[in-house]
Amino acid sequence: MAKNSFRELPVGTNNWHIYLSYIQNRNNMFGLFRKKDPLSELQKKYEKTMAEVHKLSHVNRKKADLLMAEADNIARQIEALKKAKNR
Repeated sequence: MAKNSFRELPVGTNNWHIYLSYIQNRNNMFGLFRKKDPLSELQKKYEKTMAEVHKLSHVNRKKADLLMAEADNIARQIEALKKAKNR
């Protein structure tokens, strides 16, 4: 069977998702030196905060409400950045 030059995958296999992830990530070799997008950073922070809110909602409702307010502020910042980008 003929093989591709990429990671020796046989031609016709259904491992295309591995190849796509490699192509998307191969340019991140020097990712430490790149300036990070503030919008994506805020989105990651929002997702992390919401996951924490979900965990705390089962244990301590008061702390979950405080974190929810923080997540709401992050969401407002995200919306403001999106509006500024569209202008």
